[in-house]
Amino acid sequence: MTEENASANQEWLTGQIDYEGFPLLLRRPKDLDYDLLKDSFPNLVVVQHQFAKTKPSGLPEDDYNLGLADFDDEVVNYFRNRKQGITVLVETFGGKRNYYMYADADADFDKAKAHFKQSYPEHNISWTIKNDPDWGFIKSYEKEFF
Repeated sequence: MTEENASANQEWLTGQIDYEGFPLLLRRPKDLDYDLLKDSFPNLVVVQHQFAKTKPSGLPEDDYNLGLADFDDEVVNYFRNRKQGITVLVETFGGKRNYYMYADADADFDKAKAHFKQSYPEHNISWTIKNDPDWGFIKSYEKEFF
């Protein structure tokens, strides 16, 4: 993975691998301490964004992807800006982008969903929220892909 400064105050590692014959783009924050953070953020939140315009590879069309910058930044930082969670992985594959976050038990998920539905009605997004207090998902993902 290579380093990227995706936001002014957080460094990200990025990479691309082939998965099932298609490109899989990965982005994750550098130097997260899973064991320290897991006690504060027990809920796994997955926001899935189905792209409206894709290349045959499943990646978003270039111009369309450039237009997603504000949306992407807001999804990545939504819980972090509210001190309610952190994004641990952004995955682009197969015509969609998945944002994997961990959030605290008091995060208002209904408010977050309503915010994105109102602010970005043109985007096809879905939410999955489940309890994962040991951060099993990201630890397993890291073993397979990093």
